[in-house]
Amino acid sequence: MIKKYIPLFILPLFIFLLLGLFLTSRNHKSLQTVNPETVTEDSIKDIVIVRCFLKNIYTDTQLFYSNPYILVYDYETEVLSVEDKENVGILVKFRTTPQIGAHNPVGEDELIYHIKPDGEIVLTDYKHIKSYSLP
Repeated sequence: MIKKYIPLFILPLFIFLLLGLFLTSRNHKSLQTVNPETVTEDSIKDIVIVRCFLKNIYTDTQLFYSNPYILVYDYETEVLSVEDKENVGILVKFRTTPQIGAHNPVGEDELIYHIKPDGEIVLTDYKHIKSYSLP
């Protein structure tokens, strides 16, 4: 007698499971770990420029703050502009947020470097834009 009612329970259960599977797969969005639209040729060039100048920026920032604990990170430094001055060299302007440790910004600064035609790099301007109080 019970065997007679088993198909009546299995058929609705099967339909319910198929419907649930269909509805969840329709609303499923795949997660992206890397967004290829955010990685551009210009952003890669900026990263390369920052990393090439990072030692200079670090040294000049430590001289300005007179603090051996000041750190400068590449991800806290951005290229603001690059100007080609014909027969004189190239000017590269940076904005950086020096830190003490990893999470304690001390200020915002702008630095301009002159790349001479012979490859020499000279700091031409250092502007302290903003100060932050430390905890």
